[in-house]
Amino acid sequence: MRLQEIHAVTSVFMLEVFMGLLFFVFLLGVFTRYMVSFLYGMDGQKNGLLIMRSWKQLCGYREAGEYR
Repeated sequence: MRLQEIHAVTSVFMLEVFMGLLFFVFLLGVFTRYMVSFLYGMDGQKNGLLIMRSWKQLCGYREAGEYR
């Protein structure tokens, strides 16, 4: 009886941790996407650093920096 209770609590806890990690990764991706758009998409700079150009291609931006 006691072992089943502990197992249920740990499984729920693991599920919550997993969902929290997914949500955190999602927020991080959205934040980096908007930061890249803010730094190198809105200031009229056609191509910033080479790293930022590859970031734009990775996030799905065109050369001018607008959404696909």
